Amino acid sequence: SVDFSEDDGTHEAASLTMTFSEAGEYVLYASITDAEGLETWSDPVTITVQQTFISVGVSPDDATLEYEGSVELTASALDQFGDDMVTQPTWTWSVDAGGPGGQVEAAGLYKEGTREELKGQFIEEDTVEIGGKTYTVSRISYLDSWLFTNELDSILARQNPIIHDVYARAAVNIFDLIRMINMNTKQGFKGAAASGNELDLMLFNARQFYDPDNTGVARTSWVKTISGVGSKYFMESSGGSAELTMAEEEGQIWLGFYNPALQSCVDAVKITMNTEPFNVQTLDFEQVQDEVGDVIIELKEPWTLPPEQSGQVEAYYFRTGTDEMRPLGVWVYMAKNMRALGDLIP
Repeated sequence: SVDFSEDDGTHEAASLTMTFSEAGEYVLYASITDAEGLETWSDPVTITVQQTFISVGVSPDDATLEYEGSVELTASALDQFGDDMVTQPTWTWSVDAGGPGGQVEAAGLYKEGTREELKGQFIEEDTVEIGGKTYTVSRISYLDSWLFTNELDSILARQNPIIHDVYARAAVNIFDLIRMINMNTKQGFKGAAASGNELDLMLFNARQFYDPDNTGVARTSWVKTISGVGSKYFMESSGGSAELTMAEEEGQIWLGFYNPALQSCVDAVKITMNTEPFNVQTLDFEQVQDEVGDVIIELKEPWTLPPEQSGQVEAYYFRTGTDEMRPLGVWVYMAKNMRALGDLIP
């Protein structure tokens, strides 16, 4: 027998813990040497350390661009050691809605380029479904989408950040509405520079709507005295108690409601479109945190009122008092109908 360090000619088994710093195939041998220097090697032991996908690296992680500038982003799948995976996945890029207009970019409406380049590039005709009905959205230039995203962001830049976020996340729905109307006008969206039949948008204003308490007369304010408990029309036609019908070259999109009243009186709304009621949505403004501004409740999904369709909004007032609920939304129509300062109703 071989004389080890122990008197009985044996030695306790030895163990070893290996720590690896990168993936790969490792071959290990165990050897033993006696007092005279005679060395013996074990058979090889092969250990394979597999790559495990842990994280994604993006370069650059921050960039500042000039007007109409661009930056190329590179993504790489990283393993447990921070090394690139040998097999890289196919990447799908999106943009966080936390930034101005981000949701538009994520949905493919955003395209970099000069105004002249974008003018000659188009988003092709498509269809969307609203309330179980299919509508066609027109072919439109990327320049129009660029004008839309920039002007909407400019309008909202100084708004409550929550309101800004509500509109940003619904930007695709709003632009789909523009494209529905453009099927009839064929003039495109030109925003502040629009004239004639070209399209522009206006955020909801009280004077755009008829006063439910004064048939045929425009509202002067969203502030409303509630003298009795029950349901009342919030948006209706000029004739009262009837759905408001959009003209061939206009449309609306409703995103939610906010209520700056000291004590809100409304707790639910019901939307009707083409005489078909949608499910009631509750509006418990008293539960909403208001640390960053007025209390805001979004609709469960944006409600689009397309051209030549009719709709109505009914609110339920559960107590008397003074209520100030107002809608968040956009009315899109032709520029020639936006020229009367004293009359905002299209």
